[in-house]
Amino acid sequence: MAQLTEILRYVVQFILYHLGLNSQKPDPIQIPVPTEREVKWQDYLQDRRELLQTLLDEKTRRVWIKDRCREAEHRRAQVIARWRADRVPDCDQAQKTVARLERLARLPHQLPENIRFAIRNLKRQGQFQSALKELDRFYNGKAPASYSSLGAKTRVRDSPKNEL
Repeated sequence: MAQLTEILRYVVQFILYHLGLNSQKPDPIQIPVPTEREVKWQDYLQDRRELLQTLLDEKTRRVWIKDRCREAEHRRAQVIARWRADRVPDCDQAQKTVARLERLARLPHQLPENIRFAIRNLKRQGQFQSALKELDRFYNGKAPASYSSLGAKTRVRDSPKNEL
């Protein structure tokens, strides 16, 4: 009520001053205006009171806990989905690299002997990148002319059905 009277006093003095009926400017409003920090503190206290009331009642406490758990699960699922989306290309690339290295470690019998020997020599020299490139070139159908000019024959393994 005191605040309302203070506002009315200021409005009356303001009108009188602007109409020229009073020569003095109106005194500023004397209402204690809360600072931003005090407003935040009051909001915090109000939130705490509401939370305390919620936690004291068993039914509302159960609902509150279930809501917090659902929110936490949802946030966790989002974090996992984002992590997977960010890492899927890296994972795919790593799996492809591992497959290429396994193919390089165990050279298939379908490779012509001259290509197999060239790759083995590169591996012995420690030039694994070059060996991978040669192997990839063969599988992509871009074998160098020197391989095809040697007339290398491909060895094909017989299937178990033909061995009988």
